Amino acid sequence: MRRVHIIVISSIGIALVATTPALTTGTIAFLWNPEAIAIVLGGSILASIAGSSPEHMVAALRALRAGLRPNADALTIAQWWIQAAIQWRHEGFPGLTRAVSSAPSTTAAALAELCADGLDAETIVSPAEEMVETHYRSYEGAISVYRRLAG
Repeated sequence: MRRVHIIVISSIGIALVATTPALTTGTIAFLWNPEAIAIVLGGSILASIAGSSPEHMVAALRALRAGLRPNADALTIAQWWIQAAIQWRHEGFPGLTRAVSSAPSTTAAALAELCADGLDAETIVSPAEEMVETHYRSYEGAISVYRRLAG
């Protein structure tokens, strides 16, 4: 629903930018000015790169790539865990290895590998929290790059 909202609001903004001057000049051809477009977009991108650390830029590119992939929802991940547990119980380690290769996320795969190592729940909690914190910090850096780019 959020993506639809963004598309609708962006479309309204583009329509306003195009129609207001078109009513004055009678044409929207003024919008096509490659030099101005290159200056605005190039300057914005270069300013964002200059104001960001290399780590944040890499995080921004990864977040962009991740945003284009369909994300697994909680139900999909829960179903995968159930299926992985069934495969592990029936087939042993080869079944778990096969389940890890089809994990809906890298975090789920890493946690399943920790389970396969025979660690107890208390021992797995600390690495799991660290993975979540690392992902959070990575997205925090990516968000700062996109905020700078939008500004």
